[in-house]
Amino acid sequence: MDSTTQVLTTLIILTAVVVTLIGTQFARRRRDFYVLRALPAYDLAPRLVGEAVESGRRVQLATGSAALGGASTALALASAEMLYQIASRTAVAGDSPLAVVGESGALPLMMGAIRRAYSDANRLDRYAVTAARWVPAASLAMSAALVADIGDERASGGVYVGEFDATLALPLESIARRRGVSVAGSTRLDGMAVAYAMADEPLIGEELFAAGAYLGDTPSHKAALAALDVLRWLVILGIIGSALVALRVPLTEGLARLSGGG
Repeated sequence: MDSTTQVLTTLIILTAVVVTLIGTQFARRRRDFYVLRALPAYDLAPRLVGEAVESGRRVQLATGSAALGGASTALALASAEMLYQIASRTAVAGDSPLAVVGESGALPLMMGAIRRAYSDANRLDRYAVTAARWVPAASLAMSAALVADIGDERASGGVYVGEFDATLALPLESIARRRGVSVAGSTRLDGMAVAYAMADEPLIGEELFAAGAYLGDTPSHKAALAALDVLRWLVILGIIGSALVALRVPLTEGLARLSGGG
């Protein structure tokens, strides 16, 4: 990593930390300090959970090959937060969501998310370690296991947030045949294309990481989302600025030629 990259990385991290800390303080004083834009996928989550509770069935949540300790660490943590938010809503009256992971390292993370949700709801006696399962991360094997679990567990809906390829179509089609509700998003282009075409509501880009802000109600989550938006605009401005700098000399030459100077 060269010095320029190190400086830029440090500035990005510092900006994110500062905005998050300041935003958290504002959020604690005023809940409406940052208005969240509407995201249909998160608006659908209460319906997904409600149908599962009313029908006595379960919500399936899968993370694909996302795992801790690598490039997909942030995605695995975001998936765990999504699972916590869903489990906290089903802990009172419904069955626990069924979490399916493709990497064994993510299994304790998902088990911990479900346990924390039941502990916060004072229903730890209903917590079961079998609520989280591991299957091979191979795409076809995982999709086949998801389809089998949908039938065996009578899943009423599915949330698929992680690293998926085109085989994501199999569980989405299985949920659709049972007239269930599905939300899906992937960091892979082929998986995202399938999610956009087949899921009831897709999660695109950074929307994968916003579950805590939309489904939770903690100041830190909203502040983190505000920091994400600030960084996005800084990147956009940086791209525009770089383009203007790169075009400055050719633009100057072109204007000189048009004016007859060369």
